[in-house]
Amino acid sequence: MAKEDMTPAEMIWRTVLTIIVFAAFFAGSLIYVAFYPTGYTYLQKVVVIIVALVIAVAIVSIIWVTWALGKHK
Repeated sequence: MAKEDMTPAEMIWRTVLTIIVFAAFFAGSLIYVAFYPTGYTYLQKVVVIIVALVIAVAIVSIIWVTWALGKHK
């Protein structure tokens, strides 16, 4: 028997969590790069933002992969 589609509530929390993760990534990395590292070069600041973006994408990927795997069980 096929598993039923997810309820809207299950999709909403994933969507909200995705928005929160990317907003936190954007705000946190920009605040950090703007105010905390005094001796960083421009390239080092860009690397900090890229690493934060990779972490944010990994978190969001985990959120949505669990949804995709749950759909196909």
